[in-house]
This record gives sequence, structure tokens and C-alpha cells, in this order.
Amino acid sequence: MKKLIYVTGAGRGIGQAIAVKLSKDGYTVAGCSRTLSQLEQTKKLSNNAVRIASVDVVDVKALQGWMDREEKETGATPWGLVTAAGIYGPIGSFLENDWKAWTQGIEINLYGTALALKVFSKKLISNKTPGRVVLLSGGGATQPLPQFSNYGASKAAVVRFGETLALELLPHEITVNSIAPGAVNTKLTDDLITAGPQKAGQAMYEKALQQKESGGTTPDKAAELTSYLMGDHSGKITGKLISAVWDPWAHLHDEAEALNKSDIYTLRRIVPKDRPGVLSK
Repeated sequence: MKKLIYVTGAGRGIGQAIAVKLSKDGYTVAGCSRTLSQLEQTKKLSNNAVRIASVDVVDVKALQGWMDREEKETGATPWGLVTAAGIYGPIGSFLENDWKAWTQGIEINLYGTALALKVFSKKLISNKTPGRVVLLSGGGATQPLPQFSNYGASKAAVVRFGETLALELLPHEITVNSIAPGAVNTKLTDDLITAGPQKAGQAMYEKALQQKESGGTTPDKAAELTSYLMGDHSGKITGKLISAVWDPWAHLHDEAEALNKSDIYTLRRIVPKDRPGVLSK
């Protein structure tokens, strides 16, 4: 069976690396972005293997049309979805953020992710076939990120959305996992540096400069983790947030049963009994 994987945000950075990697793995890969010119480089890097199209991820008709067209033209069976389209949103104090720009970030990061998953999953359920979904998270999902309220809120929502859909889609054998790619140098890094220390905060600004100078984390790590989660052997792993850099993910399938009975690699509330001795009562 020829397997088709859709990748949103495939025109640059992490999405581009993932699309190229999956094409080299032998999958049929359809990549999209709002800007077609960016996708030309993705196509070139994959030796013309990645199929490209300009698609707005918050436009349901465009998403539906793209997925239907790729399935028909390639003759491949829809198998995977990677949602890599995302932006920082406005940088700076939330109280000073432009409201329209703030809501646009939520639309792209959260709504765009949810909409792509909805269209893709309904297609698989209609076809009565299993599948894999990988959502792109980020540092803002697991810790407060002052000056980046839009990014933090939307990415945390993406992870909890993924955990929830993993349970809803379990009967259909569709896995849903989120991945944290690490400190990769992307356009988001450039946007942060351009915003400067007054808007981004001195600590984040200096961290971005150091990351830019050092080269940051290679996007290949996120691509390798995505490839792993797309494999047949990872079919028992679902509802998790996995770090491409810090977590020992290469053999998680060997411990899938124990993993799925625990809250490891998930977002959870910490209560006093989890941290004995910290509070007096």
C-alpha cells in the first residue's frame, strides 16, 4: 500500500525538514503553505518528490480540496498528517498587543491545526483506514512565556487538544501525538530577534541571539521523531507530548503498554502530594 502523508507549513524550517525526511522514507508526501514560492525549495531538497500546493490552513474548503485532490491524483492511501504551520503571533506585553494580530495567531496555530485534523480524520474514518497524526508543539506549551502570550496559549491548547483527540480517535486506530522540536533556528527565531529586547524581553532576546549564533537544534531531530511516529511499530503510542531532543523516544514502542497506563509525557496539574515537603499544609 502506497501511503500518503500531508504536511502543513512545509515551506520552511521544521515543516520542510519533516516533509523531505518523510519523502526519503518512501511515503508519498503532499506539502502545503500559504506561499508557494517557499515550497519550491522543499520540492528541490526532496529531488522533486514532495508535492506542493498553496493552501490556507484556516480555510476549510481549501484544506478539503487539497486533501481530496492529492488522494485522487497520487492514488495513495491517506495515512499521516503533520501540522507544522504556525507563527509566534504578536510579541510583547499582552495588554499592548494588537487584538486582531493576537486572534490571528490563535487562528493559525490552534484553529489551523484543529481544522486539518478534522478534515483528515473524517477522511480516514470514511475510508475505514487507520492513521497517524503529529502536531507541532513548542516551548510555550509547558511553561509560562511572558511577552509571548499568544504563542504559549495556542501551543498549550494544541497539546491538550491532541491528548483529547487521541482518546476520541482511539476506536478508529488513529494515533495523535504532539512533538516539541527543540530550539530550532527558524523564521520564528528571526522574528524574536527583530522584535528586540524591549518587546521580547531581555532574557529571551539574548537566548535567541545565542541560539542563532550557535546554530540551534537541527530540525532533523524533529523530522526523525515524526518519521518514528509515522511507522507501523508506533501504533500503540498516542496522546503524548514528546521532546525530539530530550526524550528517549526511539524505543517507546517497546514500553507502549506501560506508557499508556501512565501520565508520562502529558500535560497535568501538580498537586501538593506530588511535591511533599514544599508546603506546610
